[in-house]
Amino acid sequence: MNGLTKPSSIDTLQLRGASLDRFLRRIGTMDAYTMEEITAAIAVVIDISNKGHRGKLETAIHF
Repeated sequence: MNGLTKPSSIDTLQLRGASLDRFLRRIGTMDAYTMEEITAAIAVVIDISNKGHRGKLETAIHF
């Protein structure tokens, strides 16, 4: 369905920066809805980290 060979997930609590130069090839795709969900989850994490909260926020998206 998305081009990946096994179930994958994104843990938005483990954000890291990466240069686009490090991406050599595309291994899968995602639909617009999933991308919107990921974007919203990242926005929540960034907002919480800006306020200094360190609560238990479970923000993982599986696709």
